[in-house]
Amino acid sequence: MLSVEDLSAGYGARPVIHHISFSAQEGEFIALLGQNGSGKSTLLRSISCVLSQRSGRVLFQGKDLGQLSPGQRARLVASVPQKAHLPSKLTVHECVLLGRYARLGLLGRYQSQDLKAAEGALVLTGTLAYKNRVLGELSGGQMQKVLLAMALAQEPRLLLLDEVTQGIDLAGVLPVLELLKTLCAQGMLVLCALHDANLAAAYASRLLALKNGEKVLDAPTATAFTAENLSTIYDLPISIWTLGQSACRVAFPDCFTHGSPLPGKTRHCPGL
Repeated sequence: MLSVEDLSAGYGARPVIHHISFSAQEGEFIALLGQNGSGKSTLLRSISCVLSQRSGRVLFQGKDLGQLSPGQRARLVASVPQKAHLPSKLTVHECVLLGRYARLGLLGRYQSQDLKAAEGALVLTGTLAYKNRVLGELSGGQMQKVLLAMALAQEPRLLLLDEVTQGIDLAGVLPVLELLKTLCAQGMLVLCALHDANLAAAYASRLLALKNGEKVLDAPTATAFTAENLSTIYDLPISIWTLGQSACRVAFPDCFTHGSPLPGKTRHCPGL
């Protein structure tokens, strides 16, 4: 469904990502991990063609995304950036309707199917209750959910998310991740940059990690979520703890648990 081939990109004279290649199928939930500045946002922007590629190409459903018009791409791919610059006086409903722009007819007017898609996206993201509020009144977490609703209103097949859970409290994060998992079960492909490796391991089917602009990990979550891998990605001694008799595995930096400074440990915490 998605093929990223030898992709390199950067800003001005500064290269950021180097010769990244991977492929993905419909229904996958891929968590993109890496330190700040590792190239996660640049990779997502390059795949969406917001940022020009220095080399390589991105194919989706056999089509070179770089050769499509913005409208054609918008029918296939939707993105949620870390920050969006939108007029503060727009209402939430008006903002979400912007996601339908590429699907408007010749007259450029919203039809019943556009209003239905926007309403459905508001319901899915839990933002229907404040559809008539203006963007300038929203918290950061509420704004992130509105941006996700706008992306879903596009009815894309590929969803690119750059820290979509940023600013959302714990009570709101879990429903968002559950929603993404459900969308994947329905055939959508999701590539989501996350800073929380534990949430990534709990929800994503696959982990893809960058370090210094290069791909250093790409494997199913069950085998990729190890102390060795996380310690390498974050340059920090990390251990994986299993909790009680459950199958739950959680990563902690060793400095938090007063453990050995040597990475690569798997520990058991019987009291939880």
